[in-house]
Amino acid sequence: MIVLRKYANRKIYDSRTSRYLSTEDLLNILKEGEDIKVISDVSSEDITQVVLARIIYNNSSKTKKDNKGFNHFKHNFECDLKDIIKKHLC
Repeated sequence: MIVLRKYANRKIYDSRTSRYLSTEDLLNILKEGEDIKVISDVSSEDITQVVLARIIYNNSSKTKKDNKGFNHFKHNFECDLKDIIKKHLC
């Protein structure tokens, strides 16, 4: 699992590579099958689900219909998110 830090300036930092990651970098990490965990530098909370949801939301309008890989990821994440919500909040 790759542990990333999200700073107050909204940038996500990967200490393994000592660099900030773009949305494309995060998508590539996920496409490679890596698990990630995003920790808020301010609160030390696990904010992975929030970061992934924001990526999906921000990219859904940009996604072309023929982008099967992203659409598959989006569908699976939405299903996982629904399961998490049912399990923990209902």
